[in-house]
Amino acid sequence: MAVPQARKAPATPVAAGTPAKKLAPKPAPPQAQPRAQPKAAPKKQIFSDSGASGFEVSDSSAELSGAAEEAAILYANNQIQPAIAVLLQGIGEKHGSGNRSLWLMLFDLYQLQGMQQEFDALALDFVVKFERSPPPWRNQEKTKAAPKVTKPAAAGTTSLSGKLTAACKPQLEQFVRTIESKNQARLDLNKIDGITAEGGALLRETLQSLRKRNAPLSLTGADHLAQVAEDALPTADGDEKTALCLLLLELYQILGKQAEFDDLAVEYAVETEVSPPSWEAAPRWCDEAAAHPKPGEDGEGAPESAAAPANRFALTGEMAGSTEPQLRDLVDYAASRNVIEVDMFDLRRMDFVCCGMLLNILTGIRQGGKVVRLMGANEMVFALCRVMGIDQVATLVKSKHH
Repeated sequence: MAVPQARKAPATPVAAGTPAKKLAPKPAPPQAQPRAQPKAAPKKQIFSDSGASGFEVSDSSAELSGAAEEAAILYANNQIQPAIAVLLQGIGEKHGSGNRSLWLMLFDLYQLQGMQQEFDALALDFVVKFERSPPPWRNQEKTKAAPKVTKPAAAGTTSLSGKLTAACKPQLEQFVRTIESKNQARLDLNKIDGITAEGGALLRETLQSLRKRNAPLSLTGADHLAQVAEDALPTADGDEKTALCLLLLELYQILGKQAEFDDLAVEYAVETEVSPPSWEAAPRWCDEAAAHPKPGEDGEGAPESAAAPANRFALTGEMAGSTEPQLRDLVDYAASRNVIEVDMFDLRRMDFVCCGMLLNILTGIRQGGKVVRLMGANEMVFALCRVMGIDQVATLVKSKHH
């Protein structure tokens, strides 16, 4: 990947121990006058070679807003509440309310601090404002790779037919018991020709529970049932419409239809004023999912792992000071490589002094004719790297939110 052309010279490398205030401009107070917000240029989407989900290359020609710079600086100084206040003020002002990067920074800051209630409230406002699905809340235990699911070679089949109603409950309960007893099981939905509110909710809850447990099963007819629900949706209302929407969202996840999921999630949120479910990786239960592969999948349906691929160097946790051990390890790692990819997925925060030392290291690597890519940083660290000028000596590639 080519290193982006510099729009200005990077910050001058600094010596270890240099005071943080020399490494970046002093932040303006939150009460500063509104700054003009430049229009962001289009960004190019790529996929990583490792099979992880989508990434977005930084557009180095687009300036950060003043609020984004200020919040990044405050967060680097571990001033969490002031950083939140600046971002809230930024998205609340007319000139900044449409700046999606401020919203994404606030989402990540809430995520990093475990503030799920505030995150969910912001998600609903985001859907109304931008008419697109918000970033999902990521539970810490879900950042590890889930095991691959192997489709059973043969299975006892539970077939649902006619209208899907609450009367199907005994069949679904027996189906779940079969799976819990570790027997092979298949659920056939091809003969369903109608859906009631109660039946739709019952099936959705069953599938959702099994999906979250990554249960081993085989599912046929999910595409057929989705079509039945889609056909019924325009004339449905009340509880039936809600049940159909939620069932469709679940089926879209199982089928790997993220575009359809995002569109329906926005419609659901706007109409009900309730935050929709977030997109989550689903096991490959059905043959229909093969027609809708997720970005970067290898055909086995394994969800994305948060662990750094073997060909990347990982920075993790909170990094502080000029003697941060991970920086020394990075120097050793880069010595024998011409292309250096640094995985920052699990890096929570970096302070100014450490970021200045990282700039020194990357400047030296770049001057040696090598290529450096920083991958997957959260929005707060990503903004700090741009404030410091790291995007002038390395390519910043952040995780694609949605």
